[in-house]
Amino acid sequence: MKSVTLTTGKVFFSKNIQHFIKEAKRLRDSDDIVERNLLFAVKVASNMANSTNTLDELLSPALEGLTEAKDSYNPKRAKFTTWAYFKIKGKILKYIQSKSEYIEIDNNIPEPDYIDTQWVRELLDLLPPQERELIDDIYYKDFSYQDLSSKYGITGVGLKEKEKRIIKKLKIISNL
Repeated sequence: MKSVTLTTGKVFFSKNIQHFIKEAKRLRDSDDIVERNLLFAVKVASNMANSTNTLDELLSPALEGLTEAKDSYNPKRAKFTTWAYFKIKGKILKYIQSKSEYIEIDNNIPEPDYIDTQWVRELLDLLPPQERELIDDIYYKDFSYQDLSSKYGITGVGLKEKEKRIIKKLKIISNL
């Protein structure tokens, strides 16, 4: 059984996340800004949860962020949920980072002394012409994203996303 203490001094005991969400829904009309936004904190945490970091794990830092948001909130600067979002996300990211510091890395993995450029070229030839040209422009011709954004007619951020998708595709192809 987990417990979460809010700044109001109330302690919630939760057998599981569903029980906590039910309790948070009951408090939506509360006078306390933290209690009113418990579901918001759960939503932010659930968006960041994955197989490595479960929602149960992320709930505590999310609530810490919500409490911190209440303590530092200035209504003249932003809406509370906007302010709280960044505080909650920051606390969760800090938690994830501290957790990952304890992961051991095997440094005994041998690294290749060379890359088979012929194999890379053959792999690139499997791509559609426009994707192949984009990878060529980025990695072989060293164009900046800014230079390429006018050539391809999309923003630099759009190009980076497209590059990521292409690299992911190449990784899948190379493992076949």
